[in-house]
Amino acid sequence: MACLTLAAGSLVIALAALVGGATGFGTSLVGTPALLLLGLTPGEVVTTNLSTALLTRIVVVFQLRAHMASRRILLLVTGSVPGALLGVQALSVISVRLITLLAGACSLAAGVALALNLRTRRPPPATAAPLTAGFLGGLLGTTTSLNGLPPALLLAGDGAMPLTFIADLAGYFAASNSLALVILALRHTLAISILTTALPVWAVAALAGNRVGLWIAPRISAARFRTLALVIIIVSALVAMAKALW
Repeated sequence: MACLTLAAGSLVIALAALVGGATGFGTSLVGTPALLLLGLTPGEVVTTNLSTALLTRIVVVFQLRAHMASRRILLLVTGSVPGALLGVQALSVISVRLITLLAGACSLAAGVALALNLRTRRPPPATAAPLTAGFLGGLLGTTTSLNGLPPALLLAGDGAMPLTFIADLAGYFAASNSLALVILALRHTLAISILTTALPVWAVAALAGNRVGLWIAPRISAARFRTLALVIIIVSALVAMAKALW
C-alpha cells in the first residue's frame, strides 16, 4: 500500500474512531465512504471497519463496564448470531448495494420518527426489540459492516443515558464484530492483506481517535447527546443510501 494512502487512511480512521468514542457508533459510516475513495475494495473496507471498531470497543468495554446493561447486551449479541450467518448467505443472492439501500432507507425513517419526538423517554424495550436489533445488526455486519445502526436506533428510542448508550454498544460491537470476522474468515472472504499491512498502523490511529472521543463523551449533556446520536443516525442513513445509489 502506498504511503500516501496509508497516511490518509490513518486520518480517516482516527476521525471515525473519535466519533465512535464520543457517541458509541458511527465509525463505519464515517470511515467507509472515504476508505472507498482511497481505493480500498469493499471487502477491505469491511475488514478494516470491523477490526478497528473491535479494537476500540474492547477498550471502551473495560473503561465503561460499570455503565453496561448486561441483559440488553446479551440479547443484542444473541440476535446478531443468526443475522450474521444469514448475511453471509444473502450475499450470494442479494447485492450489497440493495442491502445497503434498504438498510439506509429503514434507518432514515426510524431516525426521523425518533427525532420528531425527542423529548419523549420511552420505557425499556421488551425482549423482542433488542433481539431484532441484534439480528439486523448482524445481518448488516457481514454484508456492509454497518452493524451499529439498528442497535443505536434501539438505544436512542429507549432514551439510554450517554455512557450507558456507549457502553452497551461497545459490548455489542466487541462480540458482534468478533463473530463477523470469524465468519468472514471461515468463508474465505476476509481481506487478509489489509490485516497484515495497513491495519497495524491504522490500529494506532483508531486508538488515538477513540481516546479523544471518550474524553468528549462525558462532557455532553444527555439531551444534546441524544440529539447528536439521532443526527448521526440520519446522516449515516443518507450516506449509506447515497453510496448504494452511486
